Amino acid sequence: MSCGIKDAKWSTPEGVSEKGRKAAEIIRTYVQELDLLGTSGGAVFRDPAEWDDDYGRSSLLIVVHEGLDAGPCLSMDGAYNSGCGYALYEALTDRLREVGLFMEQCTTWYSAIYEI
Repeated sequence: MSCGIKDAKWSTPEGVSEKGRKAAEIIRTYVQELDLLGTSGGAVFRDPAEWDDDYGRSSLLIVVHEGLDAGPCLSMDGAYNSGCGYALYEALTDRLREVGLFMEQCTTWYSAIYEI
């Protein structure tokens, strides 16, 4: 795992593509910079091939943001409800866009990463 994060909840699943791994690395780095690694949930990153929900199955990476301190970075709902505005979310989406990726919020509790 990159970024020196030892919490297994932030690890990248084995079956995720290279671009999905890049997305996870960008997200981990950004969240670590903001000191928002706390989570009361399970694994943050999920392999779309093993995903059971309706949305995101054709994505590169699933990002479960429910229960994360980083929710305002990963979810428009989280950004809105945080009272901080959308700046954290937009900064992360800009970083993903720089490498040809975008984040789509699927539900209020998870998002998916795709190629542009």
